[in-house]
Amino acid sequence: MYARFIPNRGPELLHEYDHRPYCGQFSADGTLFYVAKQNFELELYETHHFRKLATIQARPGMWTITDCDLAPTNDRLVYSSINDTFHMVNVNPDSPDFGRHNDFDLRGEVGVWSLRLSADGREVVAGSNAGLIFVYDIEQNAVVHTLRAHGDDVNSVCFSDEGSNVLISGSDDSFVKVWDRRSLRAESSISSGVFIGHTEGITHVSSRWDGRYLVSNGKDQKMLLWDMRTMRQTSEVRDRMRIDCSVRGFDYRRDRYPGKLRKHPHDMSVRTFTGHKVLRTLIRCHFSPASTGHRYLYTGSADGRVFIFDSELDSPSSDPLASSTPSPPPIAILNPKSAISANNRNRTNRHFMGWISPGLQEVCIRDVAWHPYLPMVVGSTWTPSGGALFRFSCVGRSDDRDEEDASTQPPRAPRVVTRQSIDAWD
Repeated sequence: MYARFIPNRGPELLHEYDHRPYCGQFSADGTLFYVAKQNFELELYETHHFRKLATIQARPGMWTITDCDLAPTNDRLVYSSINDTFHMVNVNPDSPDFGRHNDFDLRGEVGVWSLRLSADGREVVAGSNAGLIFVYDIEQNAVVHTLRAHGDDVNSVCFSDEGSNVLISGSDDSFVKVWDRRSLRAESSISSGVFIGHTEGITHVSSRWDGRYLVSNGKDQKMLLWDMRTMRQTSEVRDRMRIDCSVRGFDYRRDRYPGKLRKHPHDMSVRTFTGHKVLRTLIRCHFSPASTGHRYLYTGSADGRVFIFDSELDSPSSDPLASSTPSPPPIAILNPKSAISANNRNRTNRHFMGWISPGLQEVCIRDVAWHPYLPMVVGSTWTPSGGALFRFSCVGRSDDRDEEDASTQPPRAPRVVTRQSIDAWD
C-alpha cells in the first residue's frame, strides 16, 4: 500500500554550490531542510519552495563539517569536525540569539566523525577516531560516558529508538555494536551485542526507530539489514571476529572495489542489498519515514544515484529471520545527472584530487533525505564543480495496485528515473 510514496518524478535541481555538501536532512516535522558544506557553512531552507532561510558560518575545523543534527524543536543544531569539540548553534532566525554558538569539549584529542542528538535534545552521542564513543550531557556540560568501543574509527552512531538508553555504532573494524547504557559500568566498555557480516569498514548505521531493526552501509559495497534479536555477545563470537575477509590494499576513497563481492562466513545479517557504490566518502543509508511504514531502505551512491530497496519487513510472505532470503533488487533508482547544469559539468573543482581513479571523479550522492510526510527525496550531491541539491517527487500512477499481493508477482527491473523519462509519467 506504500508504493504510491515511491518517488517517480525528477530530478529537479534545487541549488548548486561551490563546495561539497556532506550532510543534508529534513527536520522531524518536515518544515525545514538543513545542509552542512565543506567550506564550514550551514544552510537552512524551508521545504515548500526550498527558499533559503539562512546561511550560518560554522566554527573552523579540519577538512569539513563531518556531521550535523537538528533538535526536534528546530531551534538548535549540533555539528562536528575532525577535532575533539562539537558545537551547538541557534538556527532560529526569529531569535535574538540566532547564530550564537556553544562549544563542547570532549577532551579526548580525537576527531568526531558522527554525532546524534537524543530525542529530548538533552544529550549527544558522538563517534570518533581511536574507536571511542562519547555521550555528552548538554545540561551538565560534561561527558557522562566514554566507551572504548571499537578497534578502529567509529564512522557512525545513532540511537535505536526515542529513548536514549540504547546506542548503535558502526566502525572501520567492520562491526556493528549495540550499547545499553543501563548496563554500562565506568570501569569497562562491554557492548550488549555485536553484529558480524561486513567484510570492510562501515560507513553509516541507521535505526528503524523501533528498537529492533537497523541497517548499515559498508565499504564492501553492501547494505545489510540487522535484527536485534540475532545479535551476539562479544564473548560468544570472539573467534569469529578475528576472521579477516577484507581486500588487501583496497582504499575505498580512490579505488574501485576489486572483483566479486565477498561474503563473511559468519554473516549475521537478515538481508543483503547491493548495486550501489560505497566509494570515495562515507555514503549514508536510511529507513524510509513512518509515513511509509519504515518499509523501504534507501542509500546514496558514488555513481551519482539513489537506490531504494523494499525491506519486505511488513510483507506477510517474508520471514526476516530466514537466512535463505535472497538479496532483492532495488525497486527504484533515482538519477539526478541529467539536471546538472552545463556550467557545473564543464568545471572541475580543485578539491577533486588527481589520485582518485578515473570514473570516480564525477557525481556522487553522499546523503539522501526522505521527507517525513510527503513523497519527496532530496539528495546531497557532489558534482564536478562542487555540489548540489536535487529533489525527486511523486505523481499519481495509473498502475498502483494497493491490494495486490506482491509475492504473487514476478520481480520487476528497477525503475531508473531521469529527466528524459519524465514524459512517460506526465
